[in-house]
Amino acid sequence: MVQSLRSNYENACNAYLAEFCKKHEFDVRDAEWIDIGGVANICDYYVSLADMMVDIEKDAPRGEYWKYYDYALRCSMLGVVHCNYNNWLRGAPVKSEEQLREIERLKDAVNKAEEALKNAIREW
Repeated sequence: MVQSLRSNYENACNAYLAEFCKKHEFDVRDAEWIDIGGVANICDYYVSLADMMVDIEKDAPRGEYWKYYDYALRCSMLGVVHCNYNNWLRGAPVKSEEQLREIERLKDAVNKAEEALKNAIREW
């Protein structure tokens, strides 16, 4: 019974992965689960099963996931909290390009100030 449930789960996960790859024109042979049902590596992109399911079940426009992926990655690198893919598709508020550029500018200024402080302390 448990083995059968596990097999069904893995088959379902693999079906979502295959469908996601097909939709986004990746060869499924270039995809592998890091942790089945968690995150898959698809041609050096890391995609969660949850995002695959949303993308397929909501019939999101082709390419929309990659807009979200780039936005989420950029926000993560800046330490900015961002919405999940489901809410992205539902029109959740997001930072504008100008806001993200300003955050990047400020983060760069902070990094330079921290480096100057470290150098000053070393020289002291």
